[in-house]
Amino acid sequence: MTTAASGVKKTISLAALAVSLGVLAVMGWLVFRDSTRTPLRPLADRPPEVEFTWSPLGPVTLQEFKGFLSLQDDHALDFTTYKFRIVEIDKTIGLPIEGMIGREYTSDIYLSWLVNNAKVLESDHLTFEISVADDKGQETKITRMVKLKPAAGVPVLVKP
Repeated sequence: MTTAASGVKKTISLAALAVSLGVLAVMGWLVFRDSTRTPLRPLADRPPEVEFTWSPLGPVTLQEFKGFLSLQDDHALDFTTYKFRIVEIDKTIGLPIEGMIGREYTSDIYLSWLVNNAKVLESDHLTFEISVADDKGQETKITRMVKLKPAAGVPVLVKP
């Protein structure tokens, strides 16, 4: 009986070993297959995404304006093409870092530095043109307009 029992134990342990090796072989094959698989079609290179939001949303003063700029691309942004333009004063701002590359860029935008600008004080809005291209030359350009509250001390024309 001990011979029969040991034979059964050997059979069970051999079966468990065979199942374990089979599972490992299948898992190894799946990992290898997934790591060497290439897509049938190359992934499409989408143009960059540009988002510009601000708060508060209603008419704002230059001191209370807080904007947030976000640039993203699926491969790489070409920061040499980045332009942030304030139309009313014809001012274009670029990025001061040469050779900068990356997939995303974010920045807070404040306008308090425009408080003493006569053209801005006379305007009831500011228009922003923001553009950037990716490494393939695909350009995205957005335009946003922010309503401004009348500046204190500046006469407001009221039409009769």
